[in-house]
Amino acid sequence: MARLLIEHRVADYDRWVQAFDSDLRGDGSDGDSFRRQLGVRTYRVMRGVDDPDLVLIDLEYDSREQAQAHLETMRGIWGQIDGTVIFGPQGRVVETTREREL
Repeated sequence: MARLLIEHRVADYDRWVQAFDSDLRGDGSDGDSFRRQLGVRTYRVMRGVDDPDLVLIDLEYDSREQAQAHLETMRGIWGQIDGTVIFGPQGRVVETTREREL
């Protein structure tokens, strides 16, 4: 399994959530449909406990190639919204090397 980890700041979390859930491509599909088409299996959205303007997103894929392609797509989107809805977006593709439930 591969993951795309995204981190950025937001000025207004509620406004950001609307954008995250919305039609990002203008074709009538919602955010989850968009992510599903890019190969996302599951995702988690998290906020900093001591810094609620910090948003972290953890997306899971079957392959590293899917995660990398999604990151490239997001870099294009970030270029259009950085400084308005989000600030300082960063993303990296990682692979799980060890996992254990305790």
